[in-house]
Amino acid sequence: MADSMVTYTLKHDKPVTDMKFNQDGDLLFSSDKSGQISVWWAHNGEHIGMYTSPKTITTFDVNESSTKLVSGGGELVRVWDVESGECIMQWVPQVHVRSVKFSNGSDQVAFVTDHAMGTRPEISIYNIKDHPADQKREQRPVQRIDSKLDCKVFNLLWSHDNENIFTCNADGTLRVFNVESGHETNCIQIHNDEIRFMRYTKYNAAIITASKDGTCHLIDPKTLEIVKTYSPNKPLNSAALSPLMNHVIMGGGESSEVVTTTARSSSEFKVFFYNSVMEDEALGFITGHIGPIHVVDFSPNGKQFASGSEDGFVRLHILPEAYLNKTEDLAHY
Repeated sequence: MADSMVTYTLKHDKPVTDMKFNQDGDLLFSSDKSGQISVWWAHNGEHIGMYTSPKTITTFDVNESSTKLVSGGGELVRVWDVESGECIMQWVPQVHVRSVKFSNGSDQVAFVTDHAMGTRPEISIYNIKDHPADQKREQRPVQRIDSKLDCKVFNLLWSHDNENIFTCNADGTLRVFNVESGHETNCIQIHNDEIRFMRYTKYNAAIITASKDGTCHLIDPKTLEIVKTYSPNKPLNSAALSPLMNHVIMGGGESSEVVTTTARSSSEFKVFFYNSVMEDEALGFITGHIGPIHVVDFSPNGKQFASGSEDGFVRLHILPEAYLNKTEDLAHY
């Protein structure tokens, strides 16, 4: 077929832990358990460079201007200069870091630690400075929030006005913490099992979640009401809403402790496509990974999507014009 979908396979040495396009959509970043973050050209998958940490990297974020990157994993959080690759700041919490996020405007960064060794998850907030010398003086957090949770926090998000922080948790709740007071102000039971992932959709219009219970929700960030539900009935680790088409993608699969990466089990590791308007309309799926899918993402223009897996590969898909023009559906790919 002349207008088929192009797929680039990008290799990591260890399982992929996190992945995202930058805001401009020209770069794709991905991290792995070896402590490396790779950056690739989003249009052709060419490898550009790498940021190497002495600790496993489980989470990272890129600021709005793509000038700074923050990584977390093990007992280490680092701030990097994207262009030079230099580590310009680091903080050393006592517990493994689960999630890191820049605030809107990228003036602050928040990270949350694990529920481990008898400690409860804690959210720490630090200021981010433009000049490296100023950044090195930011040794202390401006706020530290005790979640009082007796379970893992998988992910956090800032509210659009930076006044609150949302967390998605192993007990299936979505909780809201006020940044100034540090108090929990809301708690909603969203899922029946672990919420392993959440992110904003385009323009922060909604929050999309992915859960071990096999469902994905679209949530109104103002009311925390469930707007839409998609149900592949497979444990989900990640989800993304297309900024261009009425499509949702989801990925997951049982952990490597539960299944083996054999040809038989590889059929379970699919990126599911659903109609984002008609909740129960499954459009199809894309295969290719031989391990659980940890993260999926659409590019900001909706013309590419990518998935990262336990198998150590990122699969970058360039969607064809026939699909984007709605003249062919997913069954052709």
